[in-house]
Amino acid sequence: ITTSQWVDVVMHIKWSDTGGKVEMWKNGAKWYSIDNVPTGYKGITNYFKIGHNLWPWAIPAERDKSPVDRKIMYVDEVRISTENATYYDVAPGNY
Repeated sequence: ITTSQWVDVVMHIKWSDTGGKVEMWKNGAKWYSIDNVPTGYKGITNYFKIGHNLWPWAIPAERDKSPVDRKIMYVDEVRISTENATYYDVAPGNY
């Protein structure tokens, strides 16, 4: 986790219940890549969602145990494209 600074992230996801793909770039450098993995479930519509995943905070008693009382995340320049897009079509700073 990088804090207190902007981080450029580009994700390429091929949704599939059997042969999916995930590639990620952080600040222009390839950071993660995996092929032939399930990235969805048969019969379920897949979609992109971003935010903090804080399941324990849904339970007041668990939230009260946390030393952190809030988290702030800024999201900017979100681009979603088709399978025909290249890295440069969606990379931050490229218009």
